[in-house]
Amino acid sequence: GSGAGSARATLDDLELPWLDPLVQEQARTDLSRGRLSVETELQFAEFLPTDVAFDVSLEDFATVLHETRREAFSLGRLNVSGGQLAMTAQTLRIAELSLQRPAGSLQILENGEINVNGVIREIPATEAATAADTDSTPDAGEEPPWRVVVDRIAIADGRLDFADDSLPLPFNTMIENIEAEVTDIDTASETPLKVTLNGNVDGYAPVVIEGSGTPLGVPPDGQLRFRFRGVDIATMSPYSGTYAGYTIKSGTLSLDLRYAVAGQQIDGDNRIVISKMEL
Repeated sequence: GSGAGSARATLDDLELPWLDPLVQEQARTDLSRGRLSVETELQFAEFLPTDVAFDVSLEDFATVLHETRREAFSLGRLNVSGGQLAMTAQTLRIAELSLQRPAGSLQILENGEINVNGVIREIPATEAATAADTDSTPDAGEEPPWRVVVDRIAIADGRLDFADDSLPLPFNTMIENIEAEVTDIDTASETPLKVTLNGNVDGYAPVVIEGSGTPLGVPPDGQLRFRFRGVDIATMSPYSGTYAGYTIKSGTLSLDLRYAVAGQQIDGDNRIVISKMEL
């Protein structure tokens, strides 16, 4: 025959910790929990897949860092809807990617590095050289890169444990109720990706997180901006007691933290305003 046809495949509730040995080969993290479901429909020509339509769901997912044994990232549910993989056109398109209750930790260390630096394992020099030789065949550089298009990303009820130990007084807080929507992501476009997330601290102090850049670039780069308004600074009494000998009775803190991101390194430009402080 011509080798043309179609096929459907379904995967229900695969327990992801079963794949943990494969993950540990690439990253210093464990898959502590998670259930994966996939529905696919494949189209064939000459016995080879030409187009793949898929929907993916991931529930109750969490990863744990080896060094700290703390959760690095978790989420209640991830849905990938309307996925289309066109092999000939080398295009991956996703209609919507939604995350419910994602939670993560972002810590700027005292030296300006990010807490997850080094999580991805480096390829040994000998293996990297072998891979480079393999990719240097005459035809390797002629194929165009794959195009990735995501029509919409939605984030609901997110949480971020944020800390910046590079500030004069280390700052740590939990940003909750993060909501965001990002549209029209396209790796074929030269326009940097822009995203705005809104949340709060302690249920009342508004927080705006803004980002832009090329996260899929090599190396990735971009800018991050955190704007905190009216955060209660009584929680910083341990610092004031240590450095000034007084506890803080009342006052509010506003921060405008700007970061330039290059790979795993961050350069910061920070503005801090303390209002109506009483010791």
